[in-house]
Amino acid sequence: MLFGTAAAGLTLLVGAIGGLLVPADAREAVWVGAVIAFVVQIVLFVGLFVVAFARHPFLAHMLGIVGRFAALAMLAFIWVPLADLPAAPLLFSAVSVLFLTTLMEPLVLFRRAEKS
Repeated sequence: MLFGTAAAGLTLLVGAIGGLLVPADAREAVWVGAVIAFVVQIVLFVGLFVVAFARHPFLAHMLGIVGRFAALAMLAFIWVPLADLPAAPLLFSAVSVLFLTTLMEPLVLFRRAEKS
C-alpha cells in the first residue's frame, strides 16, 4: 500500500512537471508514458516482491530490472509507433517514473522488514 501510494505520487509529479516542460501537443505523450510506467512498476512490484519472491528480494529486484527493460523496449518499438505519439516525451516520462520508483523500492522493503 505504501509503495503504491508513493509510486502514484511520483507518477503525478513526473506527469505534472513533464507537462509543463513540453509543448501542448506532447502533453498527452507525457501522461501516457507516466501512466504505463506506473502500471508496469506496480505489476512488477506486487508480482515479484509480494507474490513470487517475497523471501528473495535480491532476485525479485534483478528480475524487476529485466522486466522494466523489456517493458521499455516494447513501449519504444510497439506502443509509440501504434499510438502515433511523440517518442521523446513518452519515453522520457516512462523512464523517469520507472527510475524514481526503482530507487524507492529498497526504502519500502527496508521499512517492511523493520515492521516484521
